[in-house]
Amino acid sequence: MTLTAEDLQSLSKLLDEALDLSPETHSAWLASLPAAHRHLVPALRKMLARQHSNTDQILPGIPQYDTSAPGENSPDETGLSAESIVGPYRLICELGRGGMGSVWLAERTDGTLKRQVALKLPHSSLPQ
Repeated sequence: MTLTAEDLQSLSKLLDEALDLSPETHSAWLASLPAAHRHLVPALRKMLARQHSNTDQILPGIPQYDTSAPGENSPDETGLSAESIVGPYRLICELGRGGMGSVWLAERTDGTLKRQVALKLPHSSLPQ
């Protein structure tokens, strides 16, 4: 199927609309599309199916970290611990450690972003 520029614009808008709906309502929503958009239904159905299959494959593999692990507030040999401030970040808990450094769950303290990040701190940059 070859899509025109107008088809791609319509497809983009329709996909945004569909993704705002619950997956259970997608079939009924697709069936209710006006005749002008019927030729886009196969592409939309395929995109929505891919969206759900990717989510199902990716999300179960994301590791969950226990941010309340015992001893998380005790400093390590570098002097870092939960609640330490490194640049604009506040450390929440250590996620891992290796020969080159450590990785911490952190969040910005300056209010620029309101999300958690993984912050890798090389050993050579840590305070002694």
